[in-house]
Amino acid sequence: MKKMAFKPIMCIISIIIFMANITGCAKKSKVSEEKEKINVYIDIKDKDNLEVIRSILDEYKKENKDTELVLNSLLVDNKLEEDLVEGKIDLLIIPREKMIALSKKGLLSDMDQVHTSHKLNERYYNITASYGRIGDKYFGLALMPSIIEAIYNPEALKKLNMETPKDIKELLATIKKINGSGNKIPVKLPEDIDIKQLPAAVFFSNLADMEKIEETYGSSKEGYSKLQLQPVFDTLNRLVKEGYLNEDSFEVATDGTIDRLINGDIPLVIADSSITKDIKDSKLEVVKEYSITDTKNKIPVISSGLVCIPANSKNEETVNNIIGFIYEDKMQEKLADMGYVTGNKKVNKKKWLSGPNKDISQHLEEADAESIFYLHNFPNQFKPNLESAVISILQGKYTGREWEELVNKSAK
Repeated sequence: MKKMAFKPIMCIISIIIFMANITGCAKKSKVSEEKEKINVYIDIKDKDNLEVIRSILDEYKKENKDTELVLNSLLVDNKLEEDLVEGKIDLLIIPREKMIALSKKGLLSDMDQVHTSHKLNERYYNITASYGRIGDKYFGLALMPSIIEAIYNPEALKKLNMETPKDIKELLATIKKINGSGNKIPVKLPEDIDIKQLPAAVFFSNLADMEKIEETYGSSKEGYSKLQLQPVFDTLNRLVKEGYLNEDSFEVATDGTIDRLINGDIPLVIADSSITKDIKDSKLEVVKEYSITDTKNKIPVISSGLVCIPANSKNEETVNNIIGFIYEDKMQEKLADMGYVTGNKKVNKKKWLSGPNKDISQHLEEADAESIFYLHNFPNQFKPNLESAVISILQGKYTGREWEELVNKSAK
């Protein structure tokens, strides 16, 4: 219980430190009354994404000294909708679930014009827009889409007399062998995602109709009952029975895990692509194929933060300029220079010519709405029940009625 309570505390501490750092300079000098104030609401718990946001906003402040960014955090979340109605917030960086909920209440602007004016559909991978799309409207833009990759050290596997895995079937066999030797697979995901949800995320992206799930968001019990999602849980159970997966297959990666992988001390890590800055010059490789069926080959993508515009924003022109700054090639090149694989086609093609980051950028290019991390398409009341169902199957407690039971617990 202490460990579970520790995560939220660390998230809040990270946010406080982030806010203090980004606003620190403003407190040291008297702010000119001529500066235009832009109120930005940020609800991001993951430290890697906070670091990206800090880098972007720092660059913006350097080049736009006539604009003051006033940051509000999730610590004042209870007033968010009230502030949006009153036009007190100009820009949001929020999770997909919050974007969906706010858009259904009419509190967010359709960003179709932003897409057109900045030619985002031409310049960015599909997933950047897909993460912020609801139906045929765009209410957000993925700030830094991060794809989940299985990354391995070929030499370390060779020393263990294991073949390098080229697809998901070979990956599962490798995981089984490593687990059989008494070792777990380190997994690095954003802090707010339980690593035991990893297998379910892959199966949802490849076996479920993710767009239908999104269309059903907030629906009644009858609406969710129509979704054919039991095959996802059946597949997970089959792999558990065959010995490929169990509740002890994975462990949370530590700060030194990637260095140990590069050095060959461990053979395999599964991580979101925020780690590209650490592996860009390495000889590590990634698993190429993830197809479970003949029609799909999708790898889950996580975007912890979406850039959104409130419906009542009073500074639309400046907000549009900020979004243009974030997504212009110049800023994306700076992120790539830091080692990140971005969502920008031109920047990735120029920057990542070889190595693991080239393969990761290729996977990101192939991602679409089906790749969205499955929990981000469900209302909050579904999440604990989805997580519990997955963990129960990993523990060998399969009922064959998981989806039916989930709907009865989560929907009205």
